[in-house]
Amino acid sequence: MKKRVFSFSNFWTTLISFILLLICVLIYIITGLQISSANAKRSDLVRYSSLYEASFISSQNELKSFAETTVAEHYNNYHGIVTGDGDLVLSRKMLEEIGLEKDEKDILEEFDNAFSKFIEPANKNAIDSAVLKSDFNAANAAISTKEYSEYLTYGSTCLKTLSESIYDRMTDTIKKLNVRENIIMICMLLLCVMFGGMMLLTYMRLKALAKMAETDDEQSDSAEQIE
Repeated sequence: MKKRVFSFSNFWTTLISFILLLICVLIYIITGLQISSANAKRSDLVRYSSLYEASFISSQNELKSFAETTVAEHYNNYHGIVTGDGDLVLSRKMLEEIGLEKDEKDILEEFDNAFSKFIEPANKNAIDSAVLKSDFNAANAAISTKEYSEYLTYGSTCLKTLSESIYDRMTDTIKKLNVRENIIMICMLLLCVMFGGMMLLTYMRLKALAKMAETDDEQSDSAEQIE
């Protein structure tokens, strides 16, 4: 009885390993794109959250400088930051468009509450006193109280916490994606070894089959010569 060289089990094992390898390659590419997207998103969110914090601090400093020095340039700087396409407006808009998690939205809500309930009214009183009444003493007094200073500190702390939360969240996401990418890479290497081994085994068996066929031909030729 002739030994069977070709096995359908080898064929299916080779085919399945090849299909799994293709799937791993596809997942690896997708994960790489996700990592690239997450890096870009982290960069944008951190940049705009930092800009939002810096713009808030800068706007308050400009307003205080205006009240203290009566120099109109400081008021123009303040107005340019907080209105229209100013940095404070733009950075907040971009943060909301890119997307924040619930806890990050809660931090912004705390900032908004502090800003709307005390900081904004005090700023308005200072501007009305300085611009409409030219009473810079009253303007300076409106934004020089201990309570106002405490709310400014609280607002800055909220925005700093927001930046840290965004960075930590996105960094954690990127780390998880990197772990997934490494696992997929290991699977790809194992499947490559498996696929390569099966291909080598198939080649050796086909070579053996060809040799057997050649032997059969020689035996057939010898039998014909004897006859």
